[in-house]
Amino acid sequence: MADFQYTRVLSHGRIESLARGYKTEYPFSIYIRPKEGVEYPDDMLVRCRCMCDKEMSDLPVAVGDWTTAAIMELAPDAIPLDKYDVYWGAGNPKF
Repeated sequence: MADFQYTRVLSHGRIESLARGYKTEYPFSIYIRPKEGVEYPDDMLVRCRCMCDKEMSDLPVAVGDWTTAAIMELAPDAIPLDKYDVYWGAGNPKF
């Protein structure tokens, strides 16, 4: 098993800006957390590129839960950070 295929979050952090998108060398998941007082949908479409994708496309992502998708890249302004805090989590201890 390759070292990036752990099924647990071994490293994580907060995405502070999506002005230029967000891209890493290893696959990651995201957790979208609504800010206090924000009414939110159960899910939203997030423009991203997953591990086996050649191009970016919209991915349905649950709000308030970790996505199971192996994301490699988020598009610029894919999630409105004025309404949501976004965290990344990876199954790779090298982050």
